[in-house]
Amino acid sequence: MKFPILATRYLVWHYSEALADWWRIVGNFVWFFFHMFSIGLLLRTLFSPFKRMQEERKKGGFKFEDWGGAIIINVLMRLIGFGVRTMLIAVGAIFILFTILIGVTAFVLWLVLPLAVTFLLVFGFSQLFYLL
Repeated sequence: MKFPILATRYLVWHYSEALADWWRIVGNFVWFFFHMFSIGLLLRTLFSPFKRMQEERKKGGFKFEDWGGAIIINVLMRLIGFGVRTMLIAVGAIFILFTILIGVTAFVLWLVLPLAVTFLLVFGFSQLFYLL
């Protein structure tokens, strides 16, 4: 008589409390990958120079070569920083997307597996008794 009580409690937990915990766990993984790849910080500093490398103009007098060289180096460092940060943001977004896809897939399996186990158990017993 204890098995029906155990099965009922398990199914109530499986379809109520565990479902709420499931999305909390997936949300924790999304939060982890968002912070692991520093996506917020990378978005705020998207156009900053790569590793803060900048060319300073030399003091004293105006020389077009120094001014032009500084502008070219600074723009180049910002473009490199933009490219590196964009790639890191893309990799982080891919990790987050895969986490969500795996979470949704596992959620569907979580809903279906108890029914599948019950069906296979009933089907197996029916085949067993059919052969006898």
